[in-house]
Parts: sequence; structure tokens; C-alpha cells
Amino acid sequence: MTELKKFLFDFDFDDVQLMEEIDRTVNDTEMSIDDDIPADSQPETPTFSEEDLEAARKEGFAAGKERGVQETLSGAESTMCQMLDTIAMGISSVAQEQSAFNEKTEHDTLELALSICRKLFPALSEEGKLCEVSTMTKSVISQILAQPKIMIFTNADIVTALKEKIDPFLAEKGYEGIAFVMEDRSLPVSGCRIQWQDGQAVRNPETGLQDIEQIVSASLADQTQVANTDQGPNPLTELDRRPQAKQGLRSDVKEHFETSPADSTTDDLTS
Repeated sequence: MTELKKFLFDFDFDDVQLMEEIDRTVNDTEMSIDDDIPADSQPETPTFSEEDLEAARKEGFAAGKERGVQETLSGAESTMCQMLDTIAMGISSVAQEQSAFNEKTEHDTLELALSICRKLFPALSEEGKLCEVSTMTKSVISQILAQPKIMIFTNADIVTALKEKIDPFLAEKGYEGIAFVMEDRSLPVSGCRIQWQDGQAVRNPETGLQDIEQIVSASLADQTQVANTDQGPNPLTELDRRPQAKQGLRSDVKEHFETSPADSTTDDLTS
């Protein structure tokens, strides 16, 4: 078993001289620690050179300029989009109105031409009945002189007059066959039909007028069908290219600011 020993202090606190030495040692130690700790000092005021100030000014100007460019771009893009919408709507309306006007003008022109033909046809047929029939008859006979028999049919009003013109013509050409000029009540006043052994030639102005009317009517019907099915390109679609417009606008604005003097402002764009 461990033998217990009585605890004894290493120092005799009743020794006045010893205690004074201990106090001096403690004081010296505290002073040494205080010397190692630097005294609180006031922070130094920072100083800047002219170069630093100039660099800071340029940096601030660049930041403000970039912000101004972005704000200007936003406003300009919005304005441009509104302008494009307005222009597209206006062009669409004008294009539709012009297309309708052109179609109506062409339609009216064809109708007018057809009406003129209908009005002038009777008068022209009456005025040139003998001349037209005589010219056509001579032209055809010149190509069939080898035929032994030629029969000419025309309106009763001009049978005698036509015979007076054709007989000398046949004699002049030396025709040796037989030629007859007879009336055909089914033919109009300026109509004529020439028959020979292998065929015939017919001149019927009324049939020609009917053909003209059919052609014009078919043309008018085709125009109406095309107008209903083909409206052409839509200006709204052609102009609806806002991404490209915005990109081009952004490039133009940036180029403006990059080339503008340092003291310029964003108001220069709108001015």
C-alpha cells in the first residue's frame, strides 16, 4: 500500500523577501508580454494616383455606356416591332385593295371589249358583206381551180352582186369547170360557203362572234377562280422577320455607340 505523505507548499508565504522576489518576477513577465503586443494604430487613408482616377473614370463611363446601350436597344426594338407591325398591316391592306382593283379593271375591260364587238358586229357585217364574201371566195377559188365543179352559197341579198364579181375572176384565171352562185338562207348577210368535190370552206361571222364570247367568258371565269384560290404572298409573312430585324438593329446601335465620341449620350440615337 502506498504511503500517504503530507502536502507541503514549495514556498514559505511568511517569508517577506521571497514574496517580493516573486512579485518582481511576475511584473517583469507582464511587461514583456505588453511589449510584444503592438499598440492599436489608426488605418491609413488610401491614396490614388491620376492614372488610377482616370482608369476608374473610364471604367465607370464604360459601365454606364453599356447600360445606356441596353436600355436604348430595348426601347428601339420595341418601337421597331411596332413599326413593322403597322407597315405590314398597311402593305397587306394596300396589296389586297390593289389586287381587287386590278382584277376588276381587267374584268371590266374584257366585258367592254365584248360589248363593243356585239354592238359593232351587225353594222360591220352589213357594211362589208359583199367585200368580205368576195375576198374570201376569190382566195379559196384560187386554190381549187383544178376542181371540175365549184358551188358558192351566200345570203340572198348579195347573190347577184357576188356573181357579177366572181364570173370575171374565173374567166381571168382561165377556169374551165362549172361554177354556181346560189343563195342559202341559213347564212348571215356576210356569210359564205364554198363547196367542191373534196371539201368545203365556210365563212360565218356569227359563229366567230360566238367563239369570241366563249373565249372571253372562259377568261373571266378563270380570273374569278384564280382570285378565289390564289391570294399571293402575305406581306405579314414576308415582313415577319423580327429576329433578323432585331439583330440588325442591335448591330447598328452598337456600332453607333462604338464610333460616337466619349461625351455623347444615348439621346443621339433617337435624334
